[in-house]
Amino acid sequence: KFPLELSQITMSLGARLDLTTSVPLVKKATPGKGSWYGFEADAKLFYEESDRFRFEIGGGIFVPGDAWEYVGSGYPELPKSGIYNREDDSYSPEIAWNVLANLYFMF
Repeated sequence: KFPLELSQITMSLGARLDLTTSVPLVKKATPGKGSWYGFEADAKLFYEESDRFRFEIGGGIFVPGDAWEYVGSGYPELPKSGIYNREDDSYSPEIAWNVLANLYFMF
């Protein structure tokens, strides 16, 4: 049958924001015996052509909660090289971030 009818390509440009937080079921099971693991926000920009490819680039930031603070109670066994303060073996987490890029081919 002519002419051939090919599927129409749909192009889209967009953004996505993901927000995540969590709490432990048992406070004693965390290094800091705290009630909050922290908060993470991830943002992505993407471009997609249906049935061809998708490209996305993004970044994220993690703000740790009190569950990650270590106060020298003997639990858990964490690395010792330059992480703890030399005086009292305590550990206070810092903000972490990431950058990502993904390319997907569809066929």
